[in-house]
Amino acid sequence: MRFSKVIYTDVSKLHARAPNKSKPSLLKPTFLQGHSSKLFKTIIDSDNIEMKTVQSILSQKRVITDSPGLADFELPLQFSENYKSNVLAFKSDNPLLHISDFQNLFLSSHIDRGLMQNSTPKLSIFKGRNKFNYSFNNFYFLIFLSHKEAGVFVLETLDRMLNGRNFSENVSFYNVKYELKNIIFPIFSDSEQEYKSLINEYANDPKVLAFDLTDKRLTDNLNKRQRSLLITGFPYYMDKEFLLENNLWEYDVSPNFNKSVKKLSNGNWVVTFTNTEDPIRFIRKYNGFYYENDPTFKRVFAEVLD
Repeated sequence: MRFSKVIYTDVSKLHARAPNKSKPSLLKPTFLQGHSSKLFKTIIDSDNIEMKTVQSILSQKRVITDSPGLADFELPLQFSENYKSNVLAFKSDNPLLHISDFQNLFLSSHIDRGLMQNSTPKLSIFKGRNKFNYSFNNFYFLIFLSHKEAGVFVLETLDRMLNGRNFSENVSFYNVKYELKNIIFPIFSDSEQEYKSLINEYANDPKVLAFDLTDKRLTDNLNKRQRSLLITGFPYYMDKEFLLENNLWEYDVSPNFNKSVKKLSNGNWVVTFTNTEDPIRFIRKYNGFYYENDPTFKRVFAEVLD
């Protein structure tokens, strides 16, 4: 397969190490979104992808072609250490970024070079959150099918701007082995014991390099995040029974109320529903309004815990 267009990448800041050439299997969890172009799949399916050291990097341009081995597959220096992870961490203080912002970042790179295919890698986006109050901690986690897809995403978005930030300078491969606890939370596990066992299993297994998308314990945890709300502004005197009877009666809340309706120490609530539609319905009804339309109460705000 040949393309009439030649792709130019500025490698003035590139540097890399030669990686292990083993090819991971492509995993297909249900919560991932997006589509891969022919060019993208050619890169991912290659058995001979290599990251070669750049001999001369002073203000030069290097041609990346669609050669079978993709011999010029190189990553910036800050990505070399943990590049086997299939999770990228992007630092941003904007809590309103959407998965489409990251997909369009990849697409704009193709459009600028004349590659008009509707191509984005399959990925899922989750916000980093404080493990005590679940507030946004200024990180987004981009989860890909494999570390190679994450690497291609990095290459395709070099020096691209996202929300006023240079994407390349604010993204890195995420060390899943020791930092899994920042992506999944005990409140969304079946039990505290299962959660601790999972965290220890990742930390102590020398083979762990990436987020295992075939592990149901992980994918269930992420799926519950997408069905859960963080609610602020309800009166502090409210208890679980009052909330269920007066404010949640018209929604399908997960039946285990001890896990699905939880009041945090700061008075906020985390509620898990049985579907992804009810959280949106709740947000439309309550978000930004005074509780019971009474200005003597605080305004209620709710956000999906994705």
